[in-house]
Amino acid sequence: MKKFQSFWNEKWEPIEQFVKSNKVYYPKHEYKVSNLGRVIRKKEGEEEFKLLNHHKLSKYKVVIIVTENDQVHQLYVHRLLGEYFLEKPSEDHNIVAFKNYDLSDLRLGNLAWMTKKEHSAHVVKSPAFKEAHRQKSTYKLTEERVRLIKRIIFDPNRKTRMKSIAKQFGISEMQLYRIKSGENWGHVDPLD
Repeated sequence: MKKFQSFWNEKWEPIEQFVKSNKVYYPKHEYKVSNLGRVIRKKEGEEEFKLLNHHKLSKYKVVIIVTENDQVHQLYVHRLLGEYFLEKPSEDHNIVAFKNYDLSDLRLGNLAWMTKKEHSAHVVKSPAFKEAHRQKSTYKLTEERVRLIKRIIFDPNRKTRMKSIAKQFGISEMQLYRIKSGENWGHVDPLD
């Protein structure tokens, strides 16, 4: 924890209480959060506030707050910024989201209150979601593997069940039947 200096455009709000899991907690020490995402603490008997370090919890920046009964809580910094510096449009708006999807960008202009529905729609547009979706939708199969599958399923002496073949190649039985009928991968000749 370091001594700190306030920036010229920095505004501070006291954290007098916070809610977690519908329960209200009161900090043991004096805490303040700034519009720049910094949190400071002054313990009883100390003359100056000290800057708290951010930690990471599931990719989000958090600070540790100690309550009156000595419980330790990790509070999301973006959530504190939303609660103290952003106007909440309604009670349904209960998620503080990152507009540009950068979880380290704590500028107020990058944060917004959203409803669950708005947040779901926002997440689907994120580069991380699109990349994950793209990777999931890429074929598990290559033409070479489909040729091998077709050789196996069209082998007149085959004794292996379709279910076992599908499992061996990591595809569904339905996908296997579509390959057999030519509905999927019909352009691939097993003899090439």
